[in-house]
Amino acid sequence: RMKKYIMENKELMDEEWCFVVERNEEYKQGFALFDEGEYDLALQILTKEIDHINVSDNGMKSAIYGHIGLCYMNKQKLGEWNEAISDYIEAIKYFQKAIEEEGANDNFNYRYHFHIASAHAKIGEWKEVIKHCQIILEHTDDPNVDNDLIKSAENTLRVAQQRLRNQDLSDNCVIL
Repeated sequence: RMKKYIMENKELMDEEWCFVVERNEEYKQGFALFDEGEYDLALQILTKEIDHINVSDNGMKSAIYGHIGLCYMNKQKLGEWNEAISDYIEAIKYFQKAIEEEGANDNFNYRYHFHIASAHAKIGEWKEVIKHCQIILEHTDDPNVDNDLIKSAENTLRVAQQRLRNQDLSDNCVIL
C-alpha cells in the first residue's frame, strides 16, 4: 500500500523522501502499519533508527517524527489512563521534534501545533492548548494555514478557554 501511495503522490513528495522510503523496507513497513492502525508495531519500526537517518532534507525526518507522534495519539488504551497520559506526553515530544526538524513555518508545522494542542487537551492542560491554538491563529494570513485548520483551532481554543474558566471556578469553590 505504501509503495502505491508513494507512486501515486510522487509529485507531492521530495525526491530524497521518496528515495529513502522506497529504499528502506523498514520505513515502508512502518508507514504501512500506521495506515492499517497497527500503532504499536509502527512505533517499534519508526522509532528504531530515526535519530540516525542521514538525509539533507529535514522534512523527511519531520514527517517521521510526526507519524510517531500520531501513533502515540491514536493508541487506544481503554481503562489504562496512566499509560494513555504517558502516550500523549510522548506524542507531544515527537510533534515538537517534528517542528524543530521542519524549520520554516509551513502547513505541517501548524498541523503539528494543532496535534500538540489536541494532546494537551486529552490530559487537561488547557493553558498549553490555548498557547498552541494561538500560534496557529496568529498566522491566519499565511497561505500555509488552511481554512479547515483555522476553524479547528478556533473551536479547540473556545473549548479550552471554557474548560479553563470552569477549572478556575471549581478551584475557587468553597465547600460548606
